[in-house]
Amino acid sequence: MLREQLIGLLEQVDAEFEPPLSQRLCITTYVDKMLVNAVLFPMLDAGRLAGFVAMYCNDAVGRIAYITMVAVDPASRATGVGSGLVRSAIAHAQRVGCNKVALEVYKSNLSALRLYTKLGFSVARESSSSAFLELPL
Repeated sequence: MLREQLIGLLEQVDAEFEPPLSQRLCITTYVDKMLVNAVLFPMLDAGRLAGFVAMYCNDAVGRIAYITMVAVDPASRATGVGSGLVRSAIAHAQRVGCNKVALEVYKSNLSALRLYTKLGFSVARESSSSAFLELPL
């Protein structure tokens, strides 16, 4: 059931990515890979997937956790779901001994940039379209 909800949410917010997620990858295959390899932080609201974070904590040398996906149902935005999910991921990274959390966000995604800045992330480097943010733990 979680698999179908993850696919449904990513299909729902697909066009909000630049370029759309479905133009870069197969959403079903992407979800299947996350279910096997990522640490997932889903938030359910009355059985409905309100949002989720996917994070990888497999960098044994650098001890860096990588948040690779944050997706929040439009109906659950501006309710604290996104910040709560990211905080849960950060807490998990600390528990498993990571010393940093990193992520990439499109510079045009101003609401995400505000969220990550509010949570203590800072820009480590930039490309023409993306900001690479880090949070020391």
